[in-house]
Amino acid sequence: MSKQQVVKWEHLRQEYDELKAAQTKRSGLQVDRQTLLRWVAQQAESSGMSYGRFVILLRR
Repeated sequence: MSKQQVVKWEHLRQEYDELKAAQTKRSGLQVDRQTLLRWVAQQAESSGMSYGRFVILLRR
């Protein structure tokens, strides 16, 4: 991966982690599972990847 791709993936992982954390919060911003899955699907589509491939790379 190029340096630019690594930076992009770190940013995506950070966003995913924030959404995942917001999903479990009891106060403040709450994100339901559908919102989280929709975000992942949108990011995968904009990256030109399949949903499964995107999730695998996201969780590394």
